[in-house]
Amino acid sequence: MNIWIFNHYAKTPDFSSGTRHFDMAKELIEKGHKVTIFASSFTHYDKKENIIYKNGQRFLIEYIDGIRFVWIKTFKYNGGLKRIFNMFSYYINAKKASRKLQINRPEIVIGSTVHLLAALLGKKVAKKNQAKFFFEERDFWPQTFIDFNILSKNNPISLILFRVEKSLYNSADKIIVLFDRADQYVMNKGVRAEKIIYLPNGITRKVPKYSYEIEKIMMEYKNKKTIIYTGSHGEANELFKVIYLAEIMSDYKDIVFLLFGEGNQKKNLINYVRKHNIQNVIFHDSVKKHQIPFLLSKCDVSIISIKDSPLYNFGFSMNKIYDYLYAGLPLIMLTNPKLAESFDRTGIFISDDLDFQKNNILQLFKDDDFYTLSSKSTKELSEKFLWENQIEKLDNSF
Repeated sequence: MNIWIFNHYAKTPDFSSGTRHFDMAKELIEKGHKVTIFASSFTHYDKKENIIYKNGQRFLIEYIDGIRFVWIKTFKYNGGLKRIFNMFSYYINAKKASRKLQINRPEIVIGSTVHLLAALLGKKVAKKNQAKFFFEERDFWPQTFIDFNILSKNNPISLILFRVEKSLYNSADKIIVLFDRADQYVMNKGVRAEKIIYLPNGITRKVPKYSYEIEKIMMEYKNKKTIIYTGSHGEANELFKVIYLAEIMSDYKDIVFLLFGEGNQKKNLINYVRKHNIQNVIFHDSVKKHQIPFLLSKCDVSIISIKDSPLYNFGFSMNKIYDYLYAGLPLIMLTNPKLAESFDRTGIFISDDLDFQKNNILQLFKDDDFYTLSSKSTKELSEKFLWENQIEKLDNSF
């Protein structure tokens, strides 16, 4: 099959995030398919353009590990309304690029959110080429905005977005969701269960590749017990909970919390740590995705904080969780246990009670047998999320 994927934010492992479709595409190629990914060359997280375009050029083709990437030139922004222009420029320029590449027409088109314009473009291109259309809904728009109190349910913008979402459901041959209970959301919109494919973020089987850069960073903590977080430092990540946990563990001088990543809350987090003289929290810049396995191999325990929001009533699918599991790291989840019931097993500690989580961490570092059992359990769970095991669900739907 010739498969085209429209994902504004898709990236390769040379970036710090956004590798879902890169990993998926590699597995599809192993199955004998051809895959093209249409993605913006402007990076959302660091607000940088990564391609030098010639005058008048709106896209550039690059082959990476057998995947044809069509990098789309989009409007630069640093927040605010300019991001909307960025989304529309992706739609317009990706549409132009798809027309010029139609000599090899797609048979399957996947239109993926975050924003709905990429999905709408996928729908349009599929119809033009008489291809099957798969709508991948990674975030619920506008439900996400409603759950975060950005929009009301009856706001005109919400009503328009709900109508667009409904039209995508109706026109899609299949609907891909990432959350374990997301099918309930979609079925509540009148969609049949057999039309839905549950395909969470996954893991590619690999041996951690040595990184001198990471080795240099981690040498500083060679005599410490390390608890690591990797990823976005935004409001939804609730990393202040991690800081508060570290604060009540400040008497344990051999335990440090390492936070790798960027985000709009990072400055506030750093300021809090400095103001309260919290010595056991260290911030680092984000690292490239391909460096993550080696970084995790140098750490002892992983941690994540998940906001107690109606948004997560349908589950969640964060890349970092699967990376932690595959590394065999025990996982501290600072969240409401009801949100993470599917992860309830040995080695994963789910609670927003800081004292309870403090005791869990101390037990892991005190009891070698318990640590080994926890590590083995998380590693075993990760097998479920390997792309090589998951891709059959998608391949069989073609």
